[in-house]
Amino acid sequence: MNSYQYAISAKWRFEPLSPTEIGDRFLRTLDLIVQQAPQTAGWGITPEPYAKSSMSIDEARGRLPQWVENNIAMIDGEPDAGYGYRLHARNKRELRHQSLGFSAAIGGEYADAIDFEVGWTGLPSDPDVVTYPLFKAALSSILSAWSCDSAYAYVFNNKPGGFPAIPGITPNPSVPYHRFWIGYLSAKHADGLKPSSDLPVERTPDDGLIMTAAESRLDPANPDHMRRANAIAEIMARRLHAP
Repeated sequence: MNSYQYAISAKWRFEPLSPTEIGDRFLRTLDLIVQQAPQTAGWGITPEPYAKSSMSIDEARGRLPQWVENNIAMIDGEPDAGYGYRLHARNKRELRHQSLGFSAAIGGEYADAIDFEVGWTGLPSDPDVVTYPLFKAALSSILSAWSCDSAYAYVFNNKPGGFPAIPGITPNPSVPYHRFWIGYLSAKHADGLKPSSDLPVERTPDDGLIMTAAESRLDPANPDHMRRANAIAEIMARRLHAP
């Protein structure tokens, strides 16, 4: 098994939401993922920070808003409302290469974020679990429940030289440890964007734009995959950092 980890990251500017609304959207996202990818059923929700036990989606829904309020962010060992809440869910009790993780850092005074991953820190993703249908389902579920400015599925490797070199293809220097797989830009950031014809794109119901480097598991050794991954990285960097 290689050292790659496949994940999704979605971000947006601070949106004031009550603990009940935050918890409802978090659990609704998991419901949507299971509806589209039934093999992911069995999510366990962490009831409080660092808890070894877990509860089901239905149990967490029955404990709103207390469950969310119990998961206030801990900074230097102390609760800090300025950083909002930290919600976590996994579909397997033990951390494994096959585990799915879903987490949110949301409700504070700063930008909000959602993450979905296969594996865990130090545990690369099992390639048999990483499929395009799973990641497309997870991404579309996140976009359905949250007002994202941007989101992207990617493969990550923090080891120097961890990705194979491909003659004629120079990775985007702004993302040395990432290779983009699926990129999303909200309508505001995608306005007037017309990617090249060889980059598959689709419009979302909110008039955002999804760009796809590969409709199979992204392969960092595949020249066509990486050419399109570079194009997505360049477009997102340019659009998200524009004045």
